[in-house]
Parts: sequence; structure tokens; C-alpha cells
Amino acid sequence: MYNRAVGIFGGTFDPFHNGHLQLVRSVLKLGILERIYLMPNYIPPHKPQPVADDRDRLAMINLVCAHEQNIFPLDFEIRRQSVSYTFETVSKLSEDERFSNTRITLLIGMDSLINFTSWYHYEQLLQQVNLVVARRPHYDLADLDQCLKSRITGTEKFSPFDAGQILLVDNPSVDLSSSEIRSHKFNSIDNLIPPYIIDYIKQHRIY
Repeated sequence: MYNRAVGIFGGTFDPFHNGHLQLVRSVLKLGILERIYLMPNYIPPHKPQPVADDRDRLAMINLVCAHEQNIFPLDFEIRRQSVSYTFETVSKLSEDERFSNTRITLLIGMDSLINFTSWYHYEQLLQQVNLVVARRPHYDLADLDQCLKSRITGTEKFSPFDAGQILLVDNPSVDLSSSEIRSHKFNSIDNLIPPYIIDYIKQHRIY
């Protein structure tokens, strides 16, 4: 029996930017989750390895959580020091007293949803969690696996204590990518990253 519903937003966060922050704030405003945990990956299996080291990425996440309500850091995958498979993480977190009687909802992007069937034990994972997915341009639901498509629901029907549901949310600014920021594609990052993160990056000479 589940009596709590929380979100987990995992990623390299290399660096954490306003697209990430806007998604978390938008999901919290829906009122379907009690809180959201930001969980930096250690070694992401589907993405390039992070440029910033674990200490700096976690420090940036701690800064975000210090400035926001109902957002908390989760260093579980960094502490494990192994490849970060979400199925294994969720299974292990169920043994953590912080997540006792708690249904987990994962926050992911549309790119991850399109490739979700390539995730390790994705079918078993969907028996344990829900997915809240940030819509992104250039991704077509026609490319989505039919089984996943059948799980899509609306906010009014979403039940945070059940599992296997997929909720799509609009979040235009999430199209911003950390790799574009690191490549100095933009003339200024002042409007792309929270100011306290910018200060940290400059102080520690990251990127």
C-alpha cells in the first residue's frame, strides 16, 4: 500500500540549467507529487560521460535544492559508483526507509521516452514507476512503441499511487541542452542557468 508519491529526476546535470528547473517547477504545480528528488547519474548508459566531476555536479544540485521548495538532492547513484541503470536504482531505493510505502514517478524527456524500450528491464521498471515526460520539439509520438503509447494518460486521470502510467507535460524551455551550454553555443548563459550555478561554475572554473 502506497501513501506517498514522489518524483525522481535523474540526469548528468552537466550543468543543471533553467530547462531542468522549469520542468521540475511545472510538475510540482500539477499537485500530483509531494516532492521531487534531483539525482545526478554516475555513469549514464545511454549518454556521453559528464565533463564536470561528481563532486561539482552534486554541489550544483545541492545549490538548486537550497533555493527551491519541495526539491531535494539524491546522491544514490553517485555513491554507488557504478553504471546507472534506472531499474536497479528504483529496486534498491525501495529498500531505503526514505522511500518506504512510496510510489516513484520518473521525470524524463521525450527523447528518453522514444528510446525507452532500449532501457534495461524497461517492462519491469514500468511495473514499479510512472513516467512524467517533457514534450520536446522534433519528436513525433508516431515513433513511440505502441505498448507505451497505450499507457499515455491525462492529468485528470493520472493516479500517483498506481504504476505504469505515462503523463506528457508541456515545457518549451526543456529543449535547451547542457551540451549546447558547454559548447559555448550561446553568447551569454545568464538567462540559461540559475545565477547561483553560474557563480559556482565561474568560481570553480568548470567547462
